[in-house]
This record gives sequence, structure tokens and C-alpha cells, in this order.
Amino acid sequence: MLHRTRDRTTMGLTSTLSPLDEKYEHFRFFFFETDIPYNNEHFIRLKELYERNNLDVLIHQTGGGGLHWISPTLITKDLWKDLMDEVKDINSTCPMITLRTKPNKYVDEPSVWYKASYGYAGEVAEFFNVEELCNLLNKWFGTEFKSRGLHGQLRFVKYPLPTFIPTQKEIHIAEGLEV
Repeated sequence: MLHRTRDRTTMGLTSTLSPLDEKYEHFRFFFFETDIPYNNEHFIRLKELYERNNLDVLIHQTGGGGLHWISPTLITKDLWKDLMDEVKDINSTCPMITLRTKPNKYVDEPSVWYKASYGYAGEVAEFFNVEELCNLLNKWFGTEFKSRGLHGQLRFVKYPLPTFIPTQKEIHIAEGLEV
């Protein structure tokens, strides 16, 4: 059984760069999240979508058993919409405009969070990879994404975690009391 933390808020990375980077206002990062139960067909569809579009991608597990798909490759807003439309049936919370970057939703989440399960390097992606996001992913997950010097200011936002009302049993377990 998963145990939620008592945290009320978390941090996430937005799919857009800072509004101060006006030259990138029509570009996005393509993020996605798949929830449990695990579905191999969905995994294959998403993997092929990233590869077909030459998008670098890192996939890592969340504490709840889902997967985060993060690409440091900047794409046009129109392509982003097309890709989202292609896979929106996989996750009803599409479009992914923010992806959680702080492993604080579940107890012990950091123990699985930073273990990247897949990394794909597209042949031309490094020309469109934002250096700041490559560096962040390389630091957090030990990947080796490269950029040819495309720079942009990443945007992080603080937002509430989904409401969680623990049962009396979950409260006792979290407090180390006998059940």
C-alpha cells in the first residue's frame, strides 16, 4: 500500500520557457505521464512517438508506480498539440503543461524517483535541446543529454498536491502506531 506524505504542495517544471524568452513563446517541451496499472501498449506507443519525432526522452518511475516522460528537446507549439492529440487517450489529464519534479507525494518516493529507466538520444535532438534542461536531467538522473548551445530560462511552479484524506489506519501507520 502506498503511503502519502503530509506535504500539501509540490514543485513542477512547465512545458514552456520563461515569458522573458520571447523568441521561444511558440515552443514547448513534450512531457507526459502514465499512471498505473502499467500498460505495455501505451509504453510502446509513447516510446515510438518520441523516437519517430527525434525527441530525446528520459523516463523515470514515480512513487505511485506511474512513469514520467521528460524531453529536453524544444518543439513547436503546433507539433506539441499534434503529439498530445495522438496520445491523449492514454492519460485523461492531458495536456501535460506541468510535470512534477519534486518527489514528495509518497513516503520513500526519492528511492525510486531518480532511477531513470530509459533514455533515448535522437540523431538531431541535440540541436534543439535546451542546455539548462539537459544539465538538470544529467545532474538528477545521470543521463548524458547534449545541447548545441540552445539556452532558455526554465520555469518551475509551486502547486497543490491532489487532496488526500488518509484513513485512520493510514494515520496510525504513518505515526508508527500499532494497527
